[in-house]
Amino acid sequence: MTPAMYFSDSYESARARIVAACDSAGLLLQSFEHPAVKTPSGGPAVCDVAWVGDKNASRVLVTCSGTHGIEGFYGSGIQLGWVLEKRYLELPDDLAVLHVHAINPYGFSWLRRVNEDNIDLNRNFFDSARIPQNESYKSVHDFIVPVGWGQDEPVQIQHRVDEYVAAHGQKTFNAAVMGGQHTHADGLYYGGLTPVWSNHTLRHISDTFLSRAQHIAVIDLHAGLGPFAHAELICRHPPGSEALDRARSWYGSSVSSPAAGDSSTPTVDGNLRMAFGRWCEQASVTAIGIEVGTLPLNDVLMALYADNWLYARGDPGSALGARVKSDMLSAFYPASDDWRGLVYARAIEIMQQALEGLRQAR
Repeated sequence: MTPAMYFSDSYESARARIVAACDSAGLLLQSFEHPAVKTPSGGPAVCDVAWVGDKNASRVLVTCSGTHGIEGFYGSGIQLGWVLEKRYLELPDDLAVLHVHAINPYGFSWLRRVNEDNIDLNRNFFDSARIPQNESYKSVHDFIVPVGWGQDEPVQIQHRVDEYVAAHGQKTFNAAVMGGQHTHADGLYYGGLTPVWSNHTLRHISDTFLSRAQHIAVIDLHAGLGPFAHAELICRHPPGSEALDRARSWYGSSVSSPAAGDSSTPTVDGNLRMAFGRWCEQASVTAIGIEVGTLPLNDVLMALYADNWLYARGDPGSALGARVKSDMLSAFYPASDDWRGLVYARAIEIMQQALEGLRQAR
């Protein structure tokens, strides 16, 4: 099989293929069905978890796909290829891999970035004692969440965005929109007020599989930001921390830090992969996200504006709804074998670097 063949055309296909591959390889597999969500075809919405390697390993690589639903097409392809290529046969003693497939099965199956409550999971894992604040989101909400959606809305929104960027700068706009907010449930990048099903499920997965681990690497697989097929490695450990230094020693100096201002993404509260550090206090945790580029940022954001409007105020079953979903796929899952081959090769390289880093961890 070529790398492009590891990628699927639907959530149902992706799930069936990863389950079949794990069963064929004799890997330990557990499934967590969402009790309140069905796929568009009426089937179960499930997060599947595969444990690969030494059952008592003290060093574990965790990969997560589908944190942002539709981005699961990318992450699933990486996880499936890794299993089908039997890369688990290369694992040394005391080292294991935990693949978390489709932690947001609603978003994956319905072609949305958010979960069933319009919540961005990467903004939902905040410290429950303090709900994060993003006052600047209020200044953009009204023009990125319009009342209607016709041929004029994209032009009008882009005009308002351009005005905002001219007045405040691109980074300020990115922080306002993408930094996460907890005040507008019908808005973009909404983090919610309490932990959602995917949050509780991932905590259970962590407690079940990682309680004995001493060294943990986490790779969260994302798509949508950056140049076409380019992989940015984003590390949200604080500047000057041992974890950030460790990530750069494993993956190279190009690892970016939002807190240091050298990433395409702003700083956010409630990041999924950073929760492992709180849950696994007995271990050294080195967490990164791989963000692979697709379309220009404005095109990606416009697809998100349309999708958010569709589910807040439109009709997902309409002809317009079908066009919006097609645009979402283009923005987060390009129909290009070249893209799939490039992002697959790079992700496998990064996983190998993580495994080598874990092997040498002291």
